[in-house]
Amino acid sequence: MVIQGYSFDFFRNLRGYKYPSELTLEEKNAVRNTFLSEISKLPIPLRYVPSYFAQKGEVDSFVEKNLLSMGVSNEDASILYDDKSKIIITINDTEHLSFSGYTLDNPVKKYDELNGYLRIMSEDLAFQKDRNFGYLSSQIPLCGNGFMIDSIVHIPALMNSNKVMYMVNKTMRRPGALLIPYSDKAAASAFFIVRCISKTEPYKDINFIENIVSELEVKERAEAYELGQNQNFMEFLADRVESARNSGRISTGDFLRTVDDIILFRKIMGDEVQGEKIRNVLIKTQGTNISNMNFKHNEIEEYFYSLLFEDKEGLNA
Repeated sequence: MVIQGYSFDFFRNLRGYKYPSELTLEEKNAVRNTFLSEISKLPIPLRYVPSYFAQKGEVDSFVEKNLLSMGVSNEDASILYDDKSKIIITINDTEHLSFSGYTLDNPVKKYDELNGYLRIMSEDLAFQKDRNFGYLSSQIPLCGNGFMIDSIVHIPALMNSNKVMYMVNKTMRRPGALLIPYSDKAAASAFFIVRCISKTEPYKDINFIENIVSELEVKERAEAYELGQNQNFMEFLADRVESARNSGRISTGDFLRTVDDIILFRKIMGDEVQGEKIRNVLIKTQGTNISNMNFKHNEIEEYFYSLLFEDKEGLNA
């Protein structure tokens, strides 16, 4: 199941400047003002927030969710965004400029849209680029075409059948492509990120990710059907779900694994949870988001419990 459609992140750094972590305050202001001047020429009604963490109340829900999922943590980072077009721009975070967008489908169209805006900016700006390595980044693996495409998938049936490594190996056959765990804090979770850091031909990279995501969906449904025919497995899965429900407490380490069980059980029983609802749960339980809620330690597990089982907040919402 696809939990999140397709996210694009374009990275650019201005020629003549060090990367953000090494800039002085004056240099950061110069970079910020340069980009703000050029961004104002784009045909997008972007809203400007000087610093996310300094002005939390100024950020709408869509942007907050995506910033938290992206791990934006630099207090000096400025943000511009538009809810309607699903575009977020950050200045002076890990790169001078991160131009991000999201779409449920038709990733080629979204790529063309975002790349078109960057071409407009390139008319007046000189970006760091090497003839051999492409666009340069503060993170060496990101050097290349200067963009990355992600999609979040949930494959609990394949995970329970130990058939994930085949897809991991198949994905990695393409340069820059990865199938990686969504979280390193949850052992054996079935949430994965399908990612490609574009190194060669952008449209072929996008098409490759689309094909991998589609294949994962087909294989996941087929495997879920097979598991549903196994009475012993279904009894085992039902017991695990009921145990979590009756406990009233779910530890942070077991949270995503419990989500795996609930979603797989409901899928097999014909009551499939929509991907967007699951995505909202993932966003709400980001480490940064949880810490911003000022929960006491003993309240966190109760919060997880409500997300999973209560109609008001959880997967049934």
